[in-house]
Amino acid sequence: MTILSMKQVQILLLLGVSLAIYMFIADGMHVYLIAGESMKPTFDKYAVVVTKQLISYYKGDIISFKKGQQVITHRIVDTKETPSQLLHYTKGDNNKISDDMPLTANEILGKVIWYSNIVGKIIGIVVIERYGILILLLILGYITGMQLHRLAN
Repeated sequence: MTILSMKQVQILLLLGVSLAIYMFIADGMHVYLIAGESMKPTFDKYAVVVTKQLISYYKGDIISFKKGQQVITHRIVDTKETPSQLLHYTKGDNNKISDDMPLTANEILGKVIWYSNIVGKIIGIVVIERYGILILLLILGYITGMQLHRLAN
């Protein structure tokens, strides 16, 4: 019986996570890594979230949206209907005040449909903090390349 080294176990875990991420992307979903602590205790730093774009969103939904070049994942805490559209107000669970601007459904990237703090800890501790973000970017780049190749054929 062969015993795997810690490095081999880490590589197998990363390959498993990469395969799972690829399967999610193939179904039109998006995967994000939580970089901060604004959603604690729901999401830990480095948690992995999977989002899916929907037609409508509701109070209590956790969503991802873009602000500048940054993707933010926060909870919808209030909605207000105007004559022309429905506005969604968001806030991080760990934040004291709401975000500064409301969002329309068109500005929302998707609703969180799955997340893992454990996978995030593995990625955060094993990959990012030990080997740097370069390894993670190489894995995600490879997955993205595979997806683009699949879409091109």
